[in-house]
Amino acid sequence: MSKVTDYNEVLEEVKQQMTNQEWAITEYMPLDNAAVIVANIYMMSDICIGFGQNVDISVSVISSLRRISVIYDGRCGMFKHHEDLCVYESLSDDISVILMVMQAAFDRMND
Repeated sequence: MSKVTDYNEVLEEVKQQMTNQEWAITEYMPLDNAAVIVANIYMMSDICIGFGQNVDISVSVISSLRRISVIYDGRCGMFKHHEDLCVYESLSDDISVILMVMQAAFDRMND
């Protein structure tokens, strides 16, 4: 399989995974906004070396090929994965990796 380029399909997969399990990101923003953040990381991972998204004045998510950083109200957390976030072999797997790495970044921010 290769990269899924239909944004709606990616967004649907993200929303499905985000509603099946609790994720820290939804404590900081509505589910729809959080899903767009994750979908954007998937869509941009093979295009941008670094990709920053500011949700509002207090929440930022910065991703690169292997890491995600989160900043909230002056606090920050970062987690680096051992391989690329997206390998574009399975949409479901790539979204799972993004969510897990993002969760780890939020967990570090909250420690």
